[in-house]
Amino acid sequence: MSDIVNITPENFGGPMRNGDLIALCNFVEGWRTDSGKHIQVNVPDYAIQPQSYVIQMRDWLVDNTDYFTKEQASHGCILHNANLWDLRCRMGDVVRIEPKLEQKKKIVIVPVFDAPYNTYRNWTDQMLFDICNVYSSFEYDDYERIVLTNKSVASKIHKFTESYDFLENLNHIQECTIYVGGDTGLSHFVGALTGPRHINYFYGSHGLVHTNPFYSGQGGGYLNQFIGTDYNLKNL
Repeated sequence: MSDIVNITPENFGGPMRNGDLIALCNFVEGWRTDSGKHIQVNVPDYAIQPQSYVIQMRDWLVDNTDYFTKEQASHGCILHNANLWDLRCRMGDVVRIEPKLEQKKKIVIVPVFDAPYNTYRNWTDQMLFDICNVYSSFEYDDYERIVLTNKSVASKIHKFTESYDFLENLNHIQECTIYVGGDTGLSHFVGALTGPRHINYFYGSHGLVHTNPFYSGQGGGYLNQFIGTDYNLKNL
């Protein structure tokens, strides 16, 4: 039997974003180990950011993992203004999410252009152009090649197509064997997925170490840093 805990915005310093939701899964896994109980959390709409893609991410986690549940509890979490990424430092990287789709020969690129805060995360058009160029060579012609975005990108993307639907993009990530992504919730999602993938993250060099992708410090992909227009693609 599960021990269900209700989550409120006050527990973790305000409504959560997508990356925070994966960090919450990580916290729940660590909490289970510490308590010896099968903890699950109920995360209502008011505990997350109101954007549709955050609601869709929460709902996907409810439907496809046992970390989240629709069932409400009679009690809430006692934490107040805790930082999920600080809690990760104590729990370690323990989250594991099983993909629901089989992997294919698919390359997925997730650029970041419009981060409204911590703008050092944003890629340049040239960096996306150069990454797409690497994977547009003939040796990858038997791969499906997709750039995941919420709107059309300005950069030329060579042999790649674009995908704008968030739920479909979650499917693409589960199916991919090659992933290249920026500092987004989707990179935290791919880091938590089980199964082998060739992963390259491109993170702004001013970022915080404790929000790096899950398992990136344990061989789970290459963490490439960039600053402005300075970057290298040697790990692709």
